[in-house]
Amino acid sequence: MENAVCLPTGRAAVRWPPRVHKSQLRRLYASIPTDQLDEKLVDDVGISLYMRCQAIITISKARQGQVLCPVCNRAGREQFISRRGHAREELIHCPQCGWEITWADYQRTFQKKQFNEGGAGEGFRRYLEHYPKCRTPWEKMLAIDLLIHEFHYSLRSEPDRPTRAACVNLIEGRLADVVRCLNEISGVTGEHPELTERHRAWKAKCIAAGNWHPK
Repeated sequence: MENAVCLPTGRAAVRWPPRVHKSQLRRLYASIPTDQLDEKLVDDVGISLYMRCQAIITISKARQGQVLCPVCNRAGREQFISRRGHAREELIHCPQCGWEITWADYQRTFQKKQFNEGGAGEGFRRYLEHYPKCRTPWEKMLAIDLLIHEFHYSLRSEPDRPTRAACVNLIEGRLADVVRCLNEISGVTGEHPELTERHRAWKAKCIAAGNWHPK
């Protein structure tokens, strides 16, 4: 009799990708003035950010009632489980593989880990759509740069008003430290006017957003 495959259950099956290290970004941006981008580093950062954006959107869908089964997902199957309500003790059960968890335990896997989509969802989704289409290291670099300089925007009265930098959802560290890091690397643009203008706009939004954003 063959041994049954032991699949992880509950919280043990749920794994979320970490945020990108600031040191990786500093190394990446330091290569811009030389026009010698480290292709491996570009891919490492670009793919890490892609996985992070995927996780943010997956968690957003779960909050809206559609939980992606992590066991089926790792096996190459996209299996969503519909939540019936909002009870914290509701049992979420996958009919395909048998994985199950309470909604409260599922929430504990991502709470206080900067996975909030907030008002930056459009930027996260844009990156998920655009990054796989990039073919050259420079195209990937531009996509990375645009993403990490995204902002959350007001979802209510002023949808065009930046409220909080989205970089903290993507890069490890406290918000003020991550913003300070981006301010430092934003000065390393070489002869690339597109980056120069983008970073000028970033700093203007930091000022407009006010608190938490060191100038």
